[in-house]
Amino acid sequence: QAHNMAHWHDAAAGATAGLCARALTAPLDVLKIRLQLQVEPITRAGAAGAKYHGLYQCMMTIYREEGIAAFWKGHMLGQALSIAYGAAQFACYARAREAINAHMPTAPKASREFLAGGLAGMAATAGTYPLDALRTRFASQGEPKTYHSIADAARRIWRNEGVRGYYRGLTPGVLAIFPSNGLVFMYYELLRALARRGPRRPGAAVDAMAGAVSGALSKLTMMPADTVKKRLQVQGFEIARAAFGRLGVYKGPIDCVQRIYASEGPRGFFKGSVAGVVKAGATTGITLFVYEHARAALHARWPPAAAPDSRG
Repeated sequence: QAHNMAHWHDAAAGATAGLCARALTAPLDVLKIRLQLQVEPITRAGAAGAKYHGLYQCMMTIYREEGIAAFWKGHMLGQALSIAYGAAQFACYARAREAINAHMPTAPKASREFLAGGLAGMAATAGTYPLDALRTRFASQGEPKTYHSIADAARRIWRNEGVRGYYRGLTPGVLAIFPSNGLVFMYYELLRALARRGPRRPGAAVDAMAGAVSGALSKLTMMPADTVKKRLQVQGFEIARAAFGRLGVYKGPIDCVQRIYASEGPRGFFKGSVAGVVKAGATTGITLFVYEHARAALHARWPPAAAPDSRG
């Protein structure tokens, strides 16, 4: 019973962390998605047919054409995704970490953190992917809106694309999240270990900073895979994207990679990387900070006395 209580704490703290992080970083996510989906080069001079020329111009264009609410497009879906993903990720991470520590006790701690974080990310991504696909569609549409509500979007995707429409880009998404999430937890634990070597016990600010740096490093490393995933998620959504410039049509992950490289070069995989890295750093910092403190508060209120510490 105490063991189950500890896992409930992990899930509840993870859900709380996801909710807080999403509410504060949603505008950065919208900017990242808009820039990622643009086929034309992103330059200050503005390429022919390009709607967005850079991060600031993208922000001002969205504000002028769609209003301040546009930065929270799909926010309810995003919140549902973040809560579900956060709960699943940290619950799976705790279980994976226990199993890995039991079967690989002599392996380097960094490798164990990487493996546990990667497996947790894969499980959480697969379980919440339809919500992620819906959120991407909402965040990427302009005015007039193609989808008018969550229910409308779900019905149209089901009617026009079938169940496949909810899982476009799943393969690169799941494959990319393993190293991405693994790196987050590995970097986080390494940075916290470094901080603990100092003369004073690291406080909340150190936890937040370690989370922010780990999230930013992980996102920068995995940005190309994230771009491929986003491009595939909006396939079949061409009508709502018509006002945003040239449309990319891809047959699958490999074709998407080949076409982006051929028409946009290596930089095409890093469109929106500034917003993406800043958003990932902020999200991860907030998520891990809130998780650690929410979990501690739950442990204090309902102590799982006999349960092992999943953070170890």
